Amino acid sequence: MQIFIGILIITSVSYAADVNVRIKPDTIYVGSLVTINISVIDMQSGEYPVFYDIAEQPHMYSVVEFILHDSSADYTLQFWESGLISIASIPVDIKRYKQNVTKLQSGIIEISILSNMNEYNGTISDALRDIKPLQEVEFMNTYKVFLYSLLLIMGMLLAIYFWKYRKESQQLHNRKGAYNISIYQETIRRLESLQIPSNINRWNTEKYYLELSHIFRSFIKEEFFIKATEMTSDELEIYFQSIGIQHELIHAWSQTNKIADRAKYAGLILGIDQFNKDREDFINIIKSFHKIEPHISL
Repeated sequence: MQIFIGILIITSVSYAADVNVRIKPDTIYVGSLVTINISVIDMQSGEYPVFYDIAEQPHMYSVVEFILHDSSADYTLQFWESGLISIASIPVDIKRYKQNVTKLQSGIIEISILSNMNEYNGTISDALRDIKPLQEVEFMNTYKVFLYSLLLIMGMLLAIYFWKYRKESQQLHNRKGAYNISIYQETIRRLESLQIPSNINRWNTEKYYLELSHIFRSFIKEEFFIKATEMTSDELEIYFQSIGIQHELIHAWSQTNKIADRAKYAGLILGIDQFNKDREDFINIIKSFHKIEPHISL
């Protein structure tokens, strides 16, 4: 009996098989995959290892994959918590001819899990989402797209309308200005080319002053768009006052016009100097009328 016990002690002491544990990678973060390799070394001829599953702890880690080799096993785990995680000792049975020879233990495996997050009170899935935030993509609904498109089109149409209106107004203003300048220039030309009669008599005097009056009234008709050729002198004076013509200009025209009326209707015969003076007075009066802008009182 003592001999048998001694043989057993010698056998146990001399058994050299052992378990080796390797962890990859060295640096581990929350959510990353970790491979724990359990291998048995120094087994005797005919022996083989039997590996067992690792019990999951879902709030801390999950077992993703378990791969067996001839003398080792790879456990792939995914960790959900940071800190120092302890995994219970993994047993390995050593067998020969389907008989148990011995049982080995890996010992408690401690793995340090790192995290770049601050303290977080949310769920595990929320914590992982914070590691790599999901981008929220907002799409405008069809109503907003239609509304913005309609506003854009309306804005473009209004811009085109105002641009064309301004362009046409400018063209009209330019045409009107050119027309007024041409009427003014034509009137001055007609007055300057009006010949003083060489033989001054009642008929020539009447004809000369009728032409002076007609040239002036035609200019007023075209410049102010009124029926000046059909109005009396009093009606013209009232009109000039209504549109804000200066009193001095109205008075100068009235005095010159009265001389013309006397020459036309009263048979007044004037000297050649008066002919020249009255023509120059009409030219100056027309120049003054051309420079002013009428101000209509409502």
